[in-house]
Amino acid sequence: MKKMSIIVAALCAMFFANVTSSSFAEEEKGSGVSFSVGYKAWLNTWLTSYTKNVSQSGANITTITSDGVVASIPTISLKIENFFISGSYFLSTAYNFPAYTETIQNVSGAPSTSTAYTLKTEASAKRNELDLNIGYYFHPAVAVTVGYKQVGQEYTTKASGTGLVTTTSQSTTTYTGPTIGIMGIAPIGGGFMVYGNGAYGIMKAKYTGSSDQDNASYGSSELGFMYRPADWIMFNLGYKYQYINTDVTTNNPSYSGYNKLAPDVTQGYILGANLIF
Repeated sequence: MKKMSIIVAALCAMFFANVTSSSFAEEEKGSGVSFSVGYKAWLNTWLTSYTKNVSQSGANITTITSDGVVASIPTISLKIENFFISGSYFLSTAYNFPAYTETIQNVSGAPSTSTAYTLKTEASAKRNELDLNIGYYFHPAVAVTVGYKQVGQEYTTKASGTGLVTTTSQSTTTYTGPTIGIMGIAPIGGGFMVYGNGAYGIMKAKYTGSSDQDNASYGSSELGFMYRPADWIMFNLGYKYQYINTDVTTNNPSYSGYNKLAPDVTQGYILGANLIF
């Protein structure tokens, strides 16, 4: 489903390019050099993974989804003829997740006795992202890109339960890796345009205080509408879906036989504005 959304975005971008009007093409060809700065507000939710201790059967990966938040993303780009360089930064944003509970068994004594405890965990996190891309318009309305992606996640968890000592812990996960992508745009009249983009990448996951690295795959897609009331300004409204799937068996073979992938999904409506110089 995740990869399908990227494929759909790419196909839509290519389709929109095929219906591009000649006037739009001439405008792009003759643009020479342009520079833009912008801002995006992303109303999104974050689905993240955690390890659940399943009684008598080891550990398993499961997920929780945050409340919706608005993330601020400043952007910048420079276009020279058919080439461009762009960057964006997802400013550190705080998320709150619903508390979750699990039952754990404490085995002790000889002969052994087993006592069940209910463990309650409350989680919050901060997230930031960096995107850098170099692109080329092989068609006036379609471009391909290569880039670099970094995602930082800082988790804070509080665990408590009857008969247990309440503990608070912090951990960080950092994803980095190269990406490839495609983007397209086409006018539909009255200053309005349809746009679409998709990206894919291979990433490495690093953790606080550990030399271990896990392998991960990354993908994103965005579809929406743009409005350009004047040459110097443009607005956009769309929907963005982004995932990171981490293979937790890379350095943790004990997970073999359980859920191997730890999914991470951010998605929601995105609103932006760009000043064009």
